[in-house]
Formats: sequence, C-alpha cells, structure tokens
Amino acid sequence: MTASAPQPAASVRYAKPSLFANTAFVQIWLCSLLSGLFFSAYMLAESWYVLNELHQRSWLGIVMMATTLPRFIFMLVGGALADRMSKTRLLALSIMAKSVLLLMMAGLAYAGYLKIYPLLGFAFLFGVADALFGPAMQSLIPALLGKEQLLRGNSLIQTGNQAVVVIGPMIGGLLLSWLSYPVMFLLSGGMILLGGLLLVRIRIPGRMHRGKFPHRRCVTWRKASVMSRRPLCCCRWG
Repeated sequence: MTASAPQPAASVRYAKPSLFANTAFVQIWLCSLLSGLFFSAYMLAESWYVLNELHQRSWLGIVMMATTLPRFIFMLVGGALADRMSKTRLLALSIMAKSVLLLMMAGLAYAGYLKIYPLLGFAFLFGVADALFGPAMQSLIPALLGKEQLLRGNSLIQTGNQAVVVIGPMIGGLLLSWLSYPVMFLLSGGMILLGGLLLVRIRIPGRMHRGKFPHRRCVTWRKASVMSRRPLCCCRWG
C-alpha cells in the first residue's frame, strides 16, 4: 500500500484593510475636502467682490497675492509648529481662525464697511491661518494609517485636493448667482467650521500628536511631506 503524497498547504491571502473602515482617517479626509472646497469658493467670492462691489480692478492682483503669498511664506512656520504641538489642535486652530475671519467679513460686508484696505487685511490673515492647515494635515496622515495603507491614503488625499480646486470655484460661482456676498462669506465660514467639527471626536494617542509614533521612528512634517510624494519609502520600522 503506497502512502499518498502530502498535499501542499493552501495559500492564505489577506484582504487589505479598507481606508473607509478607519473612522479617524475618514473624518480627516472629509475635513480636508470641506476646507479645500470652500477655500476655493471663498477665493472666487473675494475676487468677484473686488470687481463687482468695490469696482477696484487694479487691486485684484494685490488682493489675490495677499491671500496666496502668506500661504507659501508661513507654511514653514506651520511645519515647525506641526512638529512641536498637537496636530489636531493646530488643525482646529487654523479652521477656527478662518471661520472667525469669514464671519467678520460677512458682517462688515453686510454693513457696507468691507472696503479695499480691510479686505487686504482679512486676505492676509486668512492666508496665514490657512498656512497652518496643510503641514498639520500632511504630518497627521502617517499617524492614522499603517504602512500598508499609507500609499492609498496619500493618493486619496491628493486626489481630493486636486478635485476641490476644480469643483470649488464651480460651486462658488453657482452659489454667487443666488446669494449675496455677505451670505456667501457666512456660508463659507460655516462650512469650514463644520469640517472642523469632524475633528472633535478624533482620538489619537498623545505621543502621536507630537510626531512620536510608538512603533515607528519619529515622523516630522518634513518627512511626511516626502512621504506624500514617495509613499513607498515613507517609514522605517524597527
């Protein structure tokens, strides 16, 4: 009687965990979408306000520069803060500041006091507040996702960021055809604040808040920014 040949062990394939099963990541992603969407809508409303309400065509480029230039200059400051303090707290601070600025703009526009110089000041402060958002968001993603999810998570975040750049002005233009400028500023501030409320229930271990991961070497904002471009080389485990 011949012995039967041993059967090869069946290979086991594990399904990749879904990003949308990670509640904290989904909340951060939705917050990023809402903030980016209504930031783009605000930029359109701001430019139309200069042209149609203030009739200051020669100031349009200066106002746009007052919003965008601080975002690039103070992003380095935002990155340094993201490496040293709670990332969710920094995100909440940025969102709260932008919401308050937009609510103040809505009140001044309704009263007829939002002239070109106050608008320049608001545009500058809004750009500074928004400069804190990007670095904090970028350095928080590695704290929420594992090594096997980081590539997909970064791709989803970047795709959403590119989409809102296109969709935001379209929504802003559609809303401005129905709403006044004060209401548009008020709506933008309210929706950005709504995105910030998604951060309230996020729970991250205290060590992760400051970029210190219990199972990974420290990931700072500079390293996280490299991860978003080269996610396959994102972390060193050990």
